[in-house]
Amino acid sequence: MALNPQLITVAQAYNGKSQLFPQVFQGEMIFCSREQSHFKIDGPREYKGSFAGTIFLTNFRMIFVPSKPTPTITAIEIPLIFVSNEKMSQPIFGANNLSGLVTPVDAPPNSSERIKWRLSFTNGGMGTLVPLFYATLEYLRVSSLRRHHQEPPPPPEFEQQQPTKPDTPKPEPPSFIQTALLDPNDPTKVYLTSPVDPAQALPEKYPIV
Repeated sequence: MALNPQLITVAQAYNGKSQLFPQVFQGEMIFCSREQSHFKIDGPREYKGSFAGTIFLTNFRMIFVPSKPTPTITAIEIPLIFVSNEKMSQPIFGANNLSGLVTPVDAPPNSSERIKWRLSFTNGGMGTLVPLFYATLEYLRVSSLRRHHQEPPPPPEFEQQQPTKPDTPKPEPPSFIQTALLDPNDPTKVYLTSPVDPAQALPEKYPIV
């Protein structure tokens, strides 16, 4: 997790009002956003707080933008590849929510430091954002396993003697966003293109994948 990722101000075409969006990286897409959400973090050091605001989901991360930022926290970034113990809850009393643990990006190597987070949906359902969250998480995990756990090829002298293994299918690109079912009770906004500031060049590819 990281604090205060870069934000940009974009004017909305349908009402002319300005809104803060995450600055996307090259190759990054904003899938959806959800206003009137509540986000809580509980961890060591400065990683504590409870906020109301807007959550954004991209193909790499979640970014929460508080409607009332503090002097030290203007936005909260959760790299999805660092998420663990994710859980969806639908309590009888209280708001539906997603929760989990995340590793701070500035934690030392092999650190056991974790931050608890919870995203509560205080208005409407969650039938759009939550399925997109889980699908994106699964896609990133499969892609990471393929990159970091490639089996080395057999020695040349044994190539013809070893049984041929079928190729493991490559994970498909996250086309699920194109076929996502929209929940009419879920006020999540789905984006076909990511809002950008035309005056700014996109940063290099997102470094945490």
